[in-house]
Amino acid sequence: MSRDAGVIRDAAGLTRLAGEIAVLEDRHGPCPTLIAARLIVTAALAREESRGGHFRADFPAADAVGVRAFVTLESADPAVRHAAE
Repeated sequence: MSRDAGVIRDAAGLTRLAGEIAVLEDRHGPCPTLIAARLIVTAALAREESRGGHFRADFPAADAVGVRAFVTLESADPAVRHAAE
């Protein structure tokens, strides 16, 4: 989490981290820590700008107007999303 979802982040690192979280969930189940990590990564990937204390190295500018993004467990979890389809 510190390396790929820390203060300085980019899509490549966040995507790599999402894969690592998926592997850990496959091995150990969806424990609260991994669920929280997945929600953080999903929200960080959705925000394609630098805002507040987090800097997207691949999107260094802040948008003129901030836009709220809402991430739910269902939208962040591929297994839940596919089961609902």
